[in-house]
Amino acid sequence: MTPVNATPPTISLPALGAETAGIIHDNLAIVLTYAFSKPALEEYRGWLMGQRWDHSGRILRELPEQRATRAIMELAVMFRALDDAREITKADFVVTHPYAVYHPTGYVYGKLYRHDGKPEPLPLRGVPNKIIHANSIEWSFSGPKERRSFSTIGEPLIVCHAAEADYPRF
Repeated sequence: MTPVNATPPTISLPALGAETAGIIHDNLAIVLTYAFSKPALEEYRGWLMGQRWDHSGRILRELPEQRATRAIMELAVMFRALDDAREITKADFVVTHPYAVYHPTGYVYGKLYRHDGKPEPLPLRGVPNKIIHANSIEWSFSGPKERRSFSTIGEPLIVCHAAEADYPRF
């Protein structure tokens, strides 16, 4: 536990130094832009299909999803490296920007659905592990709307599917 008056751990990796936070921010921007623009892109794609522009699926659906999936994978790998180097999941708080503090302990960051269908809370360290070791990653936009009352869609969810051989472990 980090004492309240202690200097909080910083976000950097030895090989990347000060660039670390920028790379994280770049990838977060890609993920968030995809996640929150998807409904508008789908609506626009529907309009374009009426205009007989059949290539819109690749440009408006496939490529953004591929890039967001790649960004989420990069974030997961970077988070694991940061946690290994700085043990941030053991700290009370982490400063990622002069105005942004996040708390890695005491929160549930996802749900793990075991092969029997029962959900279990997923701690922060488990999130990148599931992403990195996923057999496939799917984006779902059917999450609860409770935190985003300004939106007409559910919260975006990242769904990681384990390989069948890994079911007993998960």
